[in-house]
Amino acid sequence: MTRPQEKETRQVTHRVIALLNREQVDFLDKLGKDALFTTGAKLSRTKIIYTMVNALRALGVTGDGVRSKEELEQKIIKAGFDQQHFTDLRDDLLRKKAV
Repeated sequence: MTRPQEKETRQVTHRVIALLNREQVDFLDKLGKDALFTTGAKLSRTKIIYTMVNALRALGVTGDGVRSKEELEQKIIKAGFDQQHFTDLRDDLLRKKAV
């Protein structure tokens, strides 16, 4: 009895080189170590950056109108605050419905 050929589910990945300063690298390492010591899960720098990209996509961050890394940083921060604002509103509405 032969098994039907399984579809390949691995995503094609591309190597990206990122130049970070010491403080940025230390931050990534601290995130990974915090996860390791609190949950036992190992988060490599690569996994953290991969997850950051997915989070930016989920927040709807785009490069529209961005002229500098500072503008992009502000756009990312604003998207995070906007998302938190909507989450707080949703939670308030759900609490009111439950009463």
